[in-house]
Amino acid sequence: MPTDNTSSHRIRSRIRVRLGRLHGDQRGTISIVTLLVLLVFTMLLVMITNVGRHADDKLKMQNAADSAAVTGGVMLARGLNGLAHTNHLLCEVFAITAYLREGQQRNAEAQVPEILQAWGLAGGDLLQAAFAKFPPAGQAVVQRIPFEQRAVTAFGDEHAAAAAHFLPIFESVLEYELIPEYQRTLVETVPHLAVSAARETVRRHARPTNPARRDPSNPNLVSRSLQPGDVPACVLFRSNTQAIGEASEAHPLLRTVPAIDPSPTGSDFGAAGHGQEYFEDAVKQRSDLANHYLELWNNQKLELFDRDARMSRFGELWRIATRGQLDRLLIREYPLNNLPFQMRRMIDGTHPSRMKQMQSSGGWRQVNLHLNRDYHLLAVVYRRHIEEMGPGLFENPLSEFSDAQSFAQLQVYLPEPRYVRVNGSWVRWVPIRDPETREITGWRPIPYRENWPQRWDLMSQNWTTRIMPASLPELQQILARSPSGLDPRAGTLRSGPFSRIPGETLDNLVSH
Repeated sequence: MPTDNTSSHRIRSRIRVRLGRLHGDQRGTISIVTLLVLLVFTMLLVMITNVGRHADDKLKMQNAADSAAVTGGVMLARGLNGLAHTNHLLCEVFAITAYLREGQQRNAEAQVPEILQAWGLAGGDLLQAAFAKFPPAGQAVVQRIPFEQRAVTAFGDEHAAAAAHFLPIFESVLEYELIPEYQRTLVETVPHLAVSAARETVRRHARPTNPARRDPSNPNLVSRSLQPGDVPACVLFRSNTQAIGEASEAHPLLRTVPAIDPSPTGSDFGAAGHGQEYFEDAVKQRSDLANHYLELWNNQKLELFDRDARMSRFGELWRIATRGQLDRLLIREYPLNNLPFQMRRMIDGTHPSRMKQMQSSGGWRQVNLHLNRDYHLLAVVYRRHIEEMGPGLFENPLSEFSDAQSFAQLQVYLPEPRYVRVNGSWVRWVPIRDPETREITGWRPIPYRENWPQRWDLMSQNWTTRIMPASLPELQQILARSPSGLDPRAGTLRSGPFSRIPGETLDNLVSH
């Protein structure tokens, strides 16, 4: 027994000694600490990389939305500028047709011989006058008559030849209403072009979530294929929560481009409402602009007869004849068609050109409603969330009930003319006169501005776009819409979380 107790005591002593040495032995401690530190730093690196990827992806998504809004808005602005340009072109066609018809018929030229004959009689009388200065004047008149006649004949021959070549073309343009038909096509197709251009812009800016990868050893083998929703989808919304292309672009009150065909023979006349007002405005615009272009043509081509060959009075005769030809075209031949397109009126029928006056008189709510309806767009970009680095360690809570989404709002508008310098000065000084005595009491400066139309109509060719804060009243309803069915690439994408947050919070998230 004592031997056994001694052995047990020795064993316990050895265990105590070894345990004591273990407490004080620091060999291998650095390896364990290093392993823990590396593990923590690896987790931090993955977390930082993950956050960076999400931030970079958010920027790319927002850039894609901004680019889509600008691209779609530019297409619509170009559509409005195209309508304005073709409105001017239509009036020019009327003017040149009237001009060439007179060149073909030569009505004014037929009156010239009688006028020159009267001058010849007057010159003969002057030659026989007793007063010394009259005979030389009569001689000059008689000598000038054949030169004037030759000038008129040459002018008539030139324009008759031009009319033979070009007049049938311009008459066909009017007869078959080629310009209004082009405008109708433009109104219906420009919104679809805007959507296509916006989607292509998004495709170039917002990369796919999980791009396909190919095996380096076998380029034909794809290790990961794109899933539905990986490719970003884009939808352009209007303020009525409908996507462009979702409703018919043929209806004048539902179409995206706020333009109306004022012709009583067209489909817009009854459907748009206020048809008579549209028609009267179009008739007046066409008459004023066609006469303006005809005057420009006459002033340029009749310079010789206005300055040197005035004896035949051919310049005045030609102007009267061409105006008669233009009146025949406008009033008798095409009174109801070939009319310039008009800007869609406000809901109560007010012309948009009165918006500035309404804003100054307190009607800004009605103006804002009109601008929201016809001139504001919301570009929304959808896509699946990017995959997490370390999916077992980090998770994106938003991916459970929504997909990635970004948006941007854009306005189509007419800019104010910029200030310019003329002869080194920014202003011109205008006298201030006393209302009673009309004496000058002082001078006031008026700044020089660029000379372009400022009326909110389709005669202005300066339509442009700008990104602005997303402030549409229907913003949350638009963001709540699913893109499925609106973009072929959308698949089963879900709307983002913006529709589920309070409106004030959403306003604070708008980054523009």
